[in-house]
Amino acid sequence: MIKFIKFQDYISAIKDLNKAIELNGDKNEWWIKLAYFIMRNTKGILNNEGACNDWKKATNLGFYLAKKLVREKCN
Repeated sequence: MIKFIKFQDYISAIKDLNKAIELNGDKNEWWIKLAYFIMRNTKGILNNEGACNDWKKATNLGFYLAKKLVREKCN
């Protein structure tokens, strides 16, 4: 999160978030939902493919802000 927010080091932020999800993705905790949401936003800044998939994953985990954004931004 610090790499994303403070340093705007988006590539490193995506790598860190992917690793956190890889290690803990089976847990239904708030920070995993937030990780998918932040990763989507980071990918959106970089115009990275797969950004909507991360929002959809966050939605499936119960992060309801992501659900609204999927409806508005993704096909």
